[in-house]
Formats: sequence, C-alpha cells, structure tokens
Amino acid sequence: MPRMVEVAVVAFHRPCARTGRIRAGGPGAVPLAGPPRATAGAAMATKGAIVDTGYSYPLLSVFWTLLWFFLFALWFYLLFAVVSDILLSHDLSGWGKAGWIVVAVVFPLFGILIYLIVRGGSMHERAMERAAQQEQALRERVLRNHFPPGGGPADEIGRLAELRDHGAISDEEYQRLKAKVLT
Repeated sequence: MPRMVEVAVVAFHRPCARTGRIRAGGPGAVPLAGPPRATAGAAMATKGAIVDTGYSYPLLSVFWTLLWFFLFALWFYLLFAVVSDILLSHDLSGWGKAGWIVVAVVFPLFGILIYLIVRGGSMHERAMERAAQQEQALRERVLRNHFPPGGGPADEIGRLAELRDHGAISDEEYQRLKAKVLT
C-alpha cells in the first residue's frame, strides 16, 4: 500500500511538459493521499517558488468574453422579438410567416438583420396596436366586473317602479324593496 501512495505523489509532482516548472506547488503541495499540510502555502511563499496554475486568462480576454456574452444575449433578445412579431402580425399570411421563420432559422444572424431592415419600422406600430387592444380589453373587463350592466341602485329602483306601475307589486312592497336597495 505505501508504494501506491509514493507513485501517486510522484505523479502529482511531475513537472509541466511546456514550461518545465513543477505544477501544483512543487514539493510543498498536498499529496493525493494523507492529511493536508497546513504550512504548504507558507513554505512556498518563503521559498519564492513560482506556482504554475496551468492556465492563463488575461484581463483583455475577460473583456472579450463579456462582450461576446452580451452580444449573444442581445441576439437572443432580437430573435425572440422578431419571432414574436412574425407570429403576431395580422398583415402576414401563413406562408409569409413560415417564410420569415425559415429565413430567421436558416440564416440566424442575417435573417434577423434582414427582417429588421425590411419590417423593423412597423414593429413598433404593431406592438403599440397590441398594447392598445390589451389595455382596452382590460378596461372593459374591469368595468364589467366592478360595475355590472344594469346594476346600481337607480336602475333597480327604476325596475321596481315599472313593476309597481304594471301592478306586479303593491305600494308597500315597492317601499320596502326601495328601502332595501338604498341601504
């Protein structure tokens, strides 16, 4: 059993083929078997050894990665906006919608750009029309739910007066129902 630990430690401390430096901290590094040494980092810092982490990622690469990430996110936003505009357009036929979807899928970047050039100016107008229709539907729903048609005390008193005038209810019933409506 001790032989396997020695082989693992030797393999763990093998020098890097590219630089020739010892990877993972050199002789003070934690072996694969056994408890970690508390002074490994301090011993390396005092010896002045160079620790090769095995990768290099400069700051400019970080900025380029962030730029590409945000461009990718922007492209997805445009893709969803364009596809939703295509599917919600009432002025396009089914074949027109299918054609634009195929263009957007087959030519991902250029398809989106072509759609924005050809139909991008009216995207805002269609979005405003949809928003106005949704707002109107919401207003009608709120009015219908909070102010029922034919509801309200004045309408009920008017119906009671009609019933009294036609002789369906007596004057006493009319007064009693009127007081009930007003309370």
